[in-house]
Amino acid sequence: MVQPDTDPVGSPMPATDDYDLVELVELIWAARVWILFACVLGCVLAFLALDRLPQAYRAHALLAPADELSTRGRRGLEGVSGLAGLAGLAIGGAVSVSEPQRGIEVLQSRSFLIDFVQRRDLSVPLIAAESWDADNAKIRMDSSIYDEEGGVWLLGESANRPPEPTRLETYAAISDALAVATNPDTGFITVSFDHVSPVFAKQVVDWLISDLNETMREAELREAARALEYLEVQISQTSLAELEAALFQLVREQHERMMLAKVRPEFQFEVVDPAVVPEEPAGPHPYLVAVAIVFVTLALSIIAILTVGHLRRIG
Repeated sequence: MVQPDTDPVGSPMPATDDYDLVELVELIWAARVWILFACVLGCVLAFLALDRLPQAYRAHALLAPADELSTRGRRGLEGVSGLAGLAGLAIGGAVSVSEPQRGIEVLQSRSFLIDFVQRRDLSVPLIAAESWDADNAKIRMDSSIYDEEGGVWLLGESANRPPEPTRLETYAAISDALAVATNPDTGFITVSFDHVSPVFAKQVVDWLISDLNETMREAELREAARALEYLEVQISQTSLAELEAALFQLVREQHERMMLAKVRPEFQFEVVDPAVVPEEPAGPHPYLVAVAIVFVTLALSIIAILTVGHLRRIG
């Protein structure tokens, strides 16, 4: 009969449930078939899931702030603000943020994005798009959201709400797909947009930049017109020669500001690298996903086998 181990004093040592390295390897090797089956099954299920999920394409453009014009105009506007302050009026005021920062905030604002979607008539491809038909170069729409044949929305069929998307839903859809990043070293700005259609993603980036420049141009013209209106009133009322000369100088600067704003196509942001139609979907490559799934499944399988083996041993 085998006697239990004893400690140096002669008392029996308690039984241990610890594994040594050889036992662990033998346990894992004995279950190699189950581990291989789990890894293969995990990869198959992952590829099936990835195949059913819509792939998003990302188009992006690189912009440089065209702030020379706006800085010159703002400097003239500050002079008008100083004169207006002497008269107890308020025009323009001090500029607390740079023009590029102002443009970025406008680009991401709710009012600009909602007006952009409505002006360009983008609600259907933005909200109802389901997948991209590369063979026919066409966006497949989700039939549960939008009826292409009838041209009607179906969002209100199952809830107490209008069938069309609301303004906030429109804003959420486009803001989730839009990304704006600024390089702190160079000041360059990257505008990117994700969509199931690579063609639509590229078109949206182009339209966003164009409409943003036009919006900023219109704001600049309105501010210059307000400044000129104020200056003309002050010129007609002043009798001091020095003040009149200063006012005429400001008038000339505002006219130059308006002229440059009208003739410059890329008013606020210059396109350094325009958007192109992406050829590959954004996100991790399927092969990388498969490798990651193999490692995760392998680790989980080994943990499960060791746990079952330990429970059997202590049981």
